[in-house]
Amino acid sequence: MAIHILSKRPAIPLAIYEAVETISSEFPEDWNLSLINSSNNEEIEIKLQQAPNGVRHQDRIGLTGSDETDSESIQQVLRQLRYKSIGQVA
Repeated sequence: MAIHILSKRPAIPLAIYEAVETISSEFPEDWNLSLINSSNNEEIEIKLQQAPNGVRHQDRIGLTGSDETDSESIQQVLRQLRYKSIGQVA
């Protein structure tokens, strides 16, 4: 999975990067992921696109400031977007 980070200041928390890396093996095909944080770092926009068919889905999560909670939230959203992209129910 190719990961693109579009980060404003302050940067996306390290725990978010690590959470994505942890589940990246669940995305064996050619996927592109963009993470875009808000200027106040209270939410992250997630864009997941599957190539070559170009199916693209996006969502937002609010950041709680808890590394564990935020990591679980982003993993859950990524899995939901993946299942939506391939036509399965999570």
